[in-house]
Amino acid sequence: MALYVIVSTLLCQELERFNKELKELGRDEFLTTKEIEKRMLELYNRHIQLAAKVRAVDNFFQVYTFVLIGLNVPFTVFTIINMLFSLQSAIDFAVNLPSLVFCLTELIGLTAVPAKLHDTIRKVEGLIYSNRKIWHPYDKKVYLIAETFVFYVKNCQFGITVWGFAMLTKPTILTVSFFYGKITVYA
Repeated sequence: MALYVIVSTLLCQELERFNKELKELGRDEFLTTKEIEKRMLELYNRHIQLAAKVRAVDNFFQVYTFVLIGLNVPFTVFTIINMLFSLQSAIDFAVNLPSLVFCLTELIGLTAVPAKLHDTIRKVEGLIYSNRKIWHPYDKKVYLIAETFVFYVKNCQFGITVWGFAMLTKPTILTVSFFYGKITVYA
């Protein structure tokens, strides 16, 4: 679990550094359009390399994520039920509390870090659109690179998945949290 969180966090930090470089591209007022074109191509190629790293991490951890989330859901439900039965005794409650903390920490580690990674990947589109140096003055080559970059980011869904079919994003986490709330209420 620790390796999963560490690798995902490192990948997220690398993507945040990339986003920072992309944001700083527009701050240098003395860049010519040729320099912007060259820098955009470098950033585009670097983003493709980062996407390959994300896919490699996803391929490595997708079964692990699926199994752990699949095991975590019933374990958490049974832990909550057990905690409800142990409310009469403070000692029983204290003994069961670490199990609940472990379940919730594991679920947060399995979902929150990959969701942050996905969110960081999606910020690239906004950074490109908000960078005035890319769009003004108009240069056909820079414009084409920027549009290709945005198209690539929009259409290539990459991030950490649950066995390759469900991307771990913030909306996915909210859905699972809502589902947990419904199970807890009915239990």
